[in-house]
Amino acid sequence: MPSPTAVKEILACEEAGITVTLPKPMTSNSKAEGRFGKQDFRYVTAEDVYICPAGERLAYSFTTQDNGLILRRYATNACRHCALKHSCTTGKERRITRWEHEHILEAEMTTRAHIADNAVTTTFLHNQDPQPT
Repeated sequence: MPSPTAVKEILACEEAGITVTLPKPMTSNSKAEGRFGKQDFRYVTAEDVYICPAGERLAYSFTTQDNGLILRRYATNACRHCALKHSCTTGKERRITRWEHEHILEAEMTTRAHIADNAVTTTFLHNQDPQPT
């Protein structure tokens, strides 16, 4: 999650129509320890759930506040019998936290990915040797 100061700046930029560019957050202890990180889970906006790598749903559980940020918590207890549990969590269930404005960060990451894909394609096309005639 961004710091409270960064949150205010991100929201101010969004409201002003300014594109925010942020480093990709890697705050997951799970990922650092070789397990699935949050980025391995897919958020489904229409259903307000996360889908884990095994295809299970992490449903909304509760809302909390931390350092001025409103955070939604998602969880599943399907992990107990999951073949991927060892790659996902050491607890009884997997939990994911979502900031109330996380869609802004996701949109920025999606835009950055599209720009990077286009940049790679453009670089490849410009670096190809002309064909002899």
